[in-house]
Amino acid sequence: MRHIGSCPVCDGGRFDERFAATFQGDWRDAVPYFLTERVKAVHGRVVRCADCGFCFTTPQFTPEDYDRIYAAVHLSRQGEASTPQGSGVRLAELARRVGQHETTGRFLDFGCGRGEFLDAMGAGHDGLGFEVAADIPGGVSRSGRIVTGNILTQGPAAEQAGLTDAGFDFIAAWDVLEHLPEPEAQMRRLGDLLRPDGRLYLTLPDAASAAARLSGGKWNLLLLEHLWYFDPATLARFLTRCGFVVEEISKIGYPVDLETLARRLRQTYGDWVPPLPSFLGRPVISLPIGLMFVRARRA
Repeated sequence: MRHIGSCPVCDGGRFDERFAATFQGDWRDAVPYFLTERVKAVHGRVVRCADCGFCFTTPQFTPEDYDRIYAAVHLSRQGEASTPQGSGVRLAELARRVGQHETTGRFLDFGCGRGEFLDAMGAGHDGLGFEVAADIPGGVSRSGRIVTGNILTQGPAAEQAGLTDAGFDFIAAWDVLEHLPEPEAQMRRLGDLLRPDGRLYLTLPDAASAAARLSGGKWNLLLLEHLWYFDPATLARFLTRCGFVVEEISKIGYPVDLETLARRLRQTYGDWVPPLPSFLGRPVISLPIGLMFVRARRA
């Protein structure tokens, strides 16, 4: 485990504990508690910077351990996870928001999963997906390619895909920043891949949202895989530090089917929350779970 000695937003070194850890163990013990099919919602020790108010997890696993965890999760759950009913609705809304500013161009979907957002952007956009998970092969998406690896390194696949110069008109990273063990280095790297005045689009948890404030230690997005808990003020400061000019930070709902909602509630509150029959779980509703949508421009 590594202890975070300075605040990634302001470099401060005075922290107050916000939430005590609900998980203890090494990286192998953490595997069942990661991502959507987790057996239970747990989290590490969360502290608050006394200087700027930024909240984050410390101690954390090492970057290498997070690679091992995600690889183990993908390997152990192959064929088990299904795509939530609300996923298509959410991607369509994200594509609509991006399309208001990007009518055409080459883009990178950083943390692309199976490449669904590459398809959602549709004609007029040349999309490339990047995913850390080694079990996702290239070429899965219909409208773009997917490469895997470490965004901070430059291997043959990265060079062939054009991940070595400022060639992208925009980059999307949906629900990614809060997972990155080296956030400043990785955000700066994304900035290097953007053309001058190219844009970065993000979604991530908002620690100042009503959902976060009312839920406290039971917040739906207080999770073991989440390392950084930004709010609009600390995020704007962090992105400025990384070489971006923030253009928009706004609220965004999370479309979810009732079956998935019931499963998430069971993960957080326990088995007393009953599972829903599949025919009752199909309707999709948009919930204010505490997410923010961000648009920033390379300075």
